[in-house]
Amino acid sequence: MDDKNTTARCANCPAEIGVPDNYGHGDVIRCGICGATNRILRGDVLRLVLSDVAPLKAALKNLQDRRERLEDELEGARGRLGIGVHGLYVGLAYVLYQVAFDAQTWSVGLIVWGLVIALAAAVALEVMNYLFLSKRQRMERLSDEIDELRKEESEARHKLREAGRR
Repeated sequence: MDDKNTTARCANCPAEIGVPDNYGHGDVIRCGICGATNRILRGDVLRLVLSDVAPLKAALKNLQDRRERLEDELEGARGRLGIGVHGLYVGLAYVLYQVAFDAQTWSVGLIVWGLVIALAAAVALEVMNYLFLSKRQRMERLSDEIDELRKEESEARHKLREAGRR
């Protein structure tokens, strides 16, 4: 009894699985490399799809949840003032120095000048934080992780679509 084998790629890993010709359409065969159970689809060409998609659906849900958390974290990192808020302290220190040591009186001009200095310091600190410090690195890391998760989600959706075909 000499059974012929046809090879097909496992739906879960890149391994080639030898499928005996006596296995029919809809039968299940296990991958020897990753252990995934594959359903056999015979048509013009032999194809293998995942037979149990519940773990794949759970993994897809986990990927989506993780991506959403990272997107929220990225949005928070973009919107956060970070160290720029310390510019307000620079403006306040300027006004207090002028009043205490230069004997200036409290005036609208002095307060406006202090606000201008505070705004300039805040912008300068925020630009430095973005260009040289952790904010840009954190945003790039989060963006890279989100892109990777989107690719994994796409692959999982593709496997689910393939498994749904009969």
